[in-house]
Amino acid sequence: TTPPTSGGGTSGGSGDLNVTWESTLNDGATTHTITWYWDQADDRTATYERWASPARPAGVDSNLQCPPADDAVWANANENSPEDGTRTIDTDTRHQQTSAAPANAYLLCVRAVVDEKPGPTSYAWAGTPMGISETVTAVDNERHQTTAITFAGIHLDPGFSYAFRRIETSPTDLTFAAPDCDSGTALPDETSDVANLTLGSYRITGLRSYTRYSVCYRVENSAGASAWAFNDDGLVTLPSAPPAPSAEDATIEHDKTSRDAVWNVATSGRAGVPRDGEEDDNYTVRVLSMPTRNPLTADTSDSDTARAPDIALQHCQTPHGDHTDETGTITRSNTQSGFSITFGVGNAQEAFDENSPLTTGDRDYRVCVRAEVPTDRLGPWTIGSRVVKKANPPTS
Repeated sequence: TTPPTSGGGTSGGSGDLNVTWESTLNDGATTHTITWYWDQADDRTATYERWASPARPAGVDSNLQCPPADDAVWANANENSPEDGTRTIDTDTRHQQTSAAPANAYLLCVRAVVDEKPGPTSYAWAGTPMGISETVTAVDNERHQTTAITFAGIHLDPGFSYAFRRIETSPTDLTFAAPDCDSGTALPDETSDVANLTLGSYRITGLRSYTRYSVCYRVENSAGASAWAFNDDGLVTLPSAPPAPSAEDATIEHDKTSRDAVWNVATSGRAGVPRDGEEDDNYTVRVLSMPTRNPLTADTSDSDTARAPDIALQHCQTPHGDHTDETGTITRSNTQSGFSITFGVGNAQEAFDENSPLTTGDRDYRVCVRAEVPTDRLGPWTIGSRVVKKANPPTS
C-alpha cells in the first residue's frame, strides 16, 4: 500500500513498523541529518529493506510514493526508479540522510524481510526548515515604540505543520542559540497549501521595550520534527523614555564664578533603557535654556509650570522661540545609580532689562535625554528638572 501524497503518517496505512524521524543540524548549520527509526519486527531474524527518496523541494505535494511492493522494483530502485531513490537492506532499525538540504522533504519506505519474504511497507515523510533570512525589520510607531518585528525568508512546504516560537534576551546578548528555542514562547502554528511558499514577512508582536527578540521554527508531522531554524541575531526593540534627569542644585546664585549644572539620570534597575550613559551611542543629550518669567511684571503665563509640558513635547526635538539649544560642552559619567550630565552654564546673567527680556535676567536650564539603539533608532524624549542661573540684581 502506498502513502497518500498529502500526508506523512507514522505507519503508511498498512505498515506496522511505526516509522518515526528527527533531524539535527550539522556543523556549520548548512545541512541536516535526518534519522528515521522504526520498531523491531516480531521475528528477530528479520532484515529491513528500505528505499529513500532524493530531496523533494515541493515536499509531499510532489506525487512521490513508495515503490510498489514488488521485489524487482525494490531491488533495482537505485538504477530503475524514475525518482532515483536509494535502496539498502540490513539489520539496523534506522536510516540516516546525512546531508539533507534545507527546505526539502524526504520519503523513507521500509519493510521487514524474513526468509526472503518482504512484509508490508511502512513509511514516513521528513522535512527540513530553511534558515531564516537575515532580513529583520522593526515596526516603530510615532510614539517611539516598537509594535512589531518582521522576519523574511521562512519556507513552508505543504504536507507539514510548522511550530513557531518567540525568543528574547537582554539587548547586550548579541546572538541566540538553539537551546533558546526550546524554552521560547509558543506562537500559532503555520501550514502551507501551496508548494514552496516563502513568507516574505512573518510578524511577532506583544513586545517589551529594549529587549532583543528573534523567532524559531521547525518542521513537524505526526511522525517527527526537525531541528529548530532561527535568526541568531534578532533585533532590539526601541527603549522607553529614561527617568527624568534630576538636578543636584536647583539654583545657581549670581557671582562672577563660572558654574556647572549637573543632572543625574537614575537608570539602575530599569529594564526599558540602557544602564550605561557615558557613551554617545546609548543616549542623546540636549541642553535647553530659556529666560525665566519676567520678575518685574510677575507674568505667570510663561511660568515653569505652564511651559514644562510644551518643552517636553516640542522643544526637546526642535528648540524654537525663546528656547535655545545650548551648544557648550556636555560631559557624562557613569554613577552608581545611572549616569550624570554636566553642563557649564558660565557666570551670572546680566541684570534684567525690560528692553532685552530674552537675553538678560534669570535663566532656566533643562536637559533633554533619550535612549537609542544602533542604526539610529531613537526612543522618546524625557526632560529634566529646572536649574536657574540667577542674574545680577536689577538696578533701579
